[in-house]
Amino acid sequence: MLLVALWFVATGLGWVDTRTLASPQAVLDAAQRLTEAGQLQDYLLISLKRAMTGLVIGVGVGVVLTLVAGLSRAGEFLLDANLQMLRSMPILALVPLAIVWFGIDEEVKILLVSLAVMFPIYLNTHAAVRRVASRFVDLAATVGLGRLALVRRVVLPGFFTGLRFSVAITWLVLVVSEQITPLPASAT
Repeated sequence: MLLVALWFVATGLGWVDTRTLASPQAVLDAAQRLTEAGQLQDYLLISLKRAMTGLVIGVGVGVVLTLVAGLSRAGEFLLDANLQMLRSMPILALVPLAIVWFGIDEEVKILLVSLAVMFPIYLNTHAAVRRVASRFVDLAATVGLGRLALVRRVVLPGFFTGLRFSVAITWLVLVVSEQITPLPASAT
């Protein structure tokens, strides 16, 4: 509430140029106009589709990479160091390269979301898989805990931690990637 009040005051008193940060009333008026025209719902559905598509692809790729790297020594040797190195690069730094390589269509937006989602899934799930040392597998078998229960109690919490981070990152990257739009015909 304090942040919204500060927003009202800053735009109302002219501390912030309304071209830089629209006033809360201007945002509400625009939302009302777009809703009445039936456009806001359409725009929100398009954004939701982009977010969910990128999330599903990123989760799928992250899980596959985790299985390859987490369940085989060769997979870990080939993938883990490279993925650890790539994750240190801010995903939003790839926006200019993604535009050059893939253009400004729908695919680049989904690609950026997918890449951003893949890393938290991979890192958290891989860490959970690696925590299951062979002696714990033997111990689990001794106490009657099957592989499915071991996965449910050890690996799935790591996956869900990654998923929680991934959902938050999805919306952040989506907002930035939706700024990638073609120039109007008059500007080209």
